[in-house]
Formats: sequence, structure tokens, C-alpha cells
Amino acid sequence: LCANIVVQLLAFAALYRGAIVEPRRLEMTRLTVTSDRLPAGSSPIRILHVSDLHIERLGVREGQLLELIKSAAPDFILISGDYVNTSNREDPLTHQHVRELLGQFAAPGGVFGVLGSPGVDLHSIIAPLFDGIGVRLLRDELVELTSPDGQVLQLVGLDCFHRNLAGDVLRLDALLAGRTEDGPLILLYHSPELMPQAVERNIDLYLCGHTHGGQVRLPFVGALLTSSRLGRRYVMGHYHEERTHLYISRGVGFEGLGAPRVRFLCPPEITLITLEPHR
Repeated sequence: LCANIVVQLLAFAALYRGAIVEPRRLEMTRLTVTSDRLPAGSSPIRILHVSDLHIERLGVREGQLLELIKSAAPDFILISGDYVNTSNREDPLTHQHVRELLGQFAAPGGVFGVLGSPGVDLHSIIAPLFDGIGVRLLRDELVELTSPDGQVLQLVGLDCFHRNLAGDVLRLDALLAGRTEDGPLILLYHSPELMPQAVERNIDLYLCGHTHGGQVRLPFVGALLTSSRLGRRYVMGHYHEERTHLYISRGVGFEGLGAPRVRFLCPPEITLITLEPHR
């Protein structure tokens, strides 16, 4: 009887932590990466990465998000998709809340985003939400960004189609063929599946989400599920291969529908990345 009670108490504590505590514990992770494509002595560039908002209704977590953005004071904000909760992807009130939240994002160099998974960010519905809110949605585009001290970055924003990665790579190559500057090259894409190709193409910084870090992680085991075609090869956090730095965000929200609305040993996050020249 005592053992049964202990097991039930532990199960309740884990459920309470996963359903109530961790989802509201939004963190800002800080990371510094370097690039030899920045001139020696140039000022650091602060990039805030936000992913997997999965908005259903605005609440405590979204309020925390706005406070963290304000405290981070980034030069640029980059958003790597999945703006709505899948359960509410066609809900007009959810869409209104997405616009209300994103309209409060601000950075001197601009705010840029890409669409997430096609089954979540329905293109015909989500893309129009960006009209007139001050966030530039990149649909297979390469744009030049200028840092506060005049350094030029090149940002590739690519639509994500999980079932046609070969097509995504072809579109990436077509965009890179039009590259004219030698500054740092950033790829903004929803999921980590293009990491091998990003390394081959000498991309400096690759920002994505999609995996939620597994969302539920167990000690000594890690993520139980990543929803990535590369499995557990790239799950969350920072990876560095040759020139390329990959950061996979644990994301802010939950996917919805049948996916569990819990986080265990995997709190939500946004990431402040400082890009500096090699020393």
C-alpha cells in the first residue's frame, strides 16, 4: 500500500510539473558564435530566435515572451514558424491573437519570419496574417540585413515541406546562387532536416525549431520523440559542424490536437544569439 501511494504521488508530481509548472517557465538561452566572415573588431550582432509559438489564446506565457524580448534588446528577431496551435489553426480569434502578439515584436534591424510545418501553418491562412504588422514573412527569399555598425548579413528564409526535402534543397540552392555579399550567411527554416546540406553549403548559422526538444524528456534517455526525419540526430540546442552552427529551439508552445500538452525536463525557450568575429 505504501509503495502504491508513493508511486501515485510521484506520478501526480510529474504530471503537475509537466502540465502546469514547466510550460509557464519560459527561458531565454544565451549563445555566442563566431564567424570569420565578420571583420576583426566589428561589433557583436544580437539575434533573437523565437520558434513554435503555437498560439491558441494569449496568456501568461505570451506575456513572459514580450517581457523577455524587451529585456534582450536584440538587433534582429528571427521566427522559425508554427504560429498557431494545430487545434485552432483555422480559428479567426486565434489568428487575431497571432497578429496582436507578433505586432508587438520590435527590433532596430527588423523582424523576420518563415512558415512552419504545412499542416500547422496553413499557407493560405497564415501568410496573410503578416500583412501590416511589421513582421516580414520570407517565402523562399534571400535578403540582406545591416547590423548597427554597418556589417551586412545575408538571411535565407525558406518554406518548409517535410515530405519534399529534395525540393526544399533545390529552392535553397537557387537562392544561394543569387548571393552577392561575403558576409555571414544565416538560414531560417522550420526544422533541422537540412543540416547536412547547410554544412555542405557553408552556411554560418542555421536557426530552426519543430522538434520542441522532444517536449518530454527522461533522465539518461532524452527525447522520446522529435518528429524529425533525422530522428534523434539533431534534437535541441547547439550543434557545430565545420563552419555551420545549428540551433534548434525547444520552442514556446504546444502543437495541439493529439499531441501532449505537457513539457517535462524540457521548458520552453527563446534564444539570444550573439554573432561575433573570430578573435
